[in-house]
Amino acid sequence: MCSYLSWSTVRYCVLGRERELEIRYNINVRIYGTGSQGYKFLNDCLYSNYYYKNKKMEADKIWRGAHGYGPKRQLRKQVYEYWIFLNIINILLNGNRLSKKLDVFYEPCSGGYQQKPVININNWNIFVEPSLLPCSRHKIISMMQMCIKQSNIMDNLKNALAQSKTGHNTPDFLISKDSKLIWGALRIFGVFSDDEIEENYRTQQSWQDLRKYWDSIKDCTIIIECKSENININDIAQVIWYKLCYGCETVLISQEPVPQIYKSVLQDCDVYVIDECKICDDYCIKKLNMLKDILEYILQSDE
Repeated sequence: MCSYLSWSTVRYCVLGRERELEIRYNINVRIYGTGSQGYKFLNDCLYSNYYYKNKKMEADKIWRGAHGYGPKRQLRKQVYEYWIFLNIINILLNGNRLSKKLDVFYEPCSGGYQQKPVININNWNIFVEPSLLPCSRHKIISMMQMCIKQSNIMDNLKNALAQSKTGHNTPDFLISKDSKLIWGALRIFGVFSDDEIEENYRTQQSWQDLRKYWDSIKDCTIIIECKSENININDIAQVIWYKLCYGCETVLISQEPVPQIYKSVLQDCDVYVIDECKICDDYCIKKLNMLKDILEYILQSDE
């Protein structure tokens, strides 16, 4: 992932995008992170240039892998997602400066009954890592078999889904006209997403309420999943899960090229792909304008 970019370059670029949103659009965006809450690791690396856990670790060394692959992967993943988030805000603003200053804290949705968006722009709400209603693995596999034409990849996708113990219900971002999500489903009821998940929910009246609520907002909702490293079969299975489980517009944003065989599979499932969208690259910003086209399509469909 962008091995040619140094940490100092990436840090300067991301902080510069923060400043640009504040100066040009009157939006003050900051990463929230304290204790075990929010994105403390990313907050410390970006703003303090180091992270302390038992010992002080300089962000540059973490970026280069001097403290192991795990911290390196976490930093590169989180900073890429934050870069995309800042650019999504820029797209939603559509060149319009806010009349009143807005403070925005970048943090995951809480696990409570009502999940609130991080920001509302022009009636679009951005949720960060929302917890969505789980689906049955059997149901997803059955739906995949109906829409995917490349039969030679089905076994690999099935294996990838089988390796996921809880399925997929926490995308990176969700953009919706609705101002709240009324569940953090797993946390509310303590039900784990195994193959009997839907039967467990159907024993409760709330299951029907949750499904009706989601069905009422899915046509004005976009799910976005970001990938900072080379795409693998598990990533494809995850994005297809989001599309088939929730039925809303779904977008994969990848820093690296997505192999054609994977693109074909995603196309079969009506998933949008924005690949080679690299951090700190102005061409990436132009590519992200596809999101604007999707938003406009949703608005037209809603009329």
